[in-house]
Amino acid sequence: MLDSKKFKKRLEIERKLMQQYFPHFRETDRGWRGYIIGPKDSLYEGHVFEVEIVIDSSFPFRPPKVLWYTPTWHPNIAIGGTPPYEVCNGLIGQGWKPKYHIVDVIRSLEKMLAHPNPFSALNVEAAKQMLEDQERFLRNVEMFLQMAPVVQQK
Repeated sequence: MLDSKKFKKRLEIERKLMQQYFPHFRETDRGWRGYIIGPKDSLYEGHVFEVEIVIDSSFPFRPPKVLWYTPTWHPNIAIGGTPPYEVCNGLIGQGWKPKYHIVDVIRSLEKMLAHPNPFSALNVEAAKQMLEDQERFLRNVEMFLQMAPVVQQK
């Protein structure tokens, strides 16, 4: 755990990086909240996904917590009940290192959308469909995407 002065300094670095790379995220009393746009040439292309990155005093020695607010059919996003949903992503799990920043977390979430991993699933049914019944998986992705806003990408 960083002492208060070092923690504030680290937060200032995170703040500057977020303003530079992800200005559509706003700082909250627990971290940052904003949206990720589904990557080009992915199943989720152009759709908007609301997320919150929560940090506490153990940051950067422990990864931030990611809360996913948009219902999404994806093997690495838990679904069921009401949002927020849990996310399984290597960077915010055992792959975390203190050198990583919040912008790295957001980039890893974008990569997660572009490349779902059925072998590290929170949504076991989506993972099973992805591996065994691609057509059904794609139908479910489309059904969930009807709930997600769309933006035109350049």
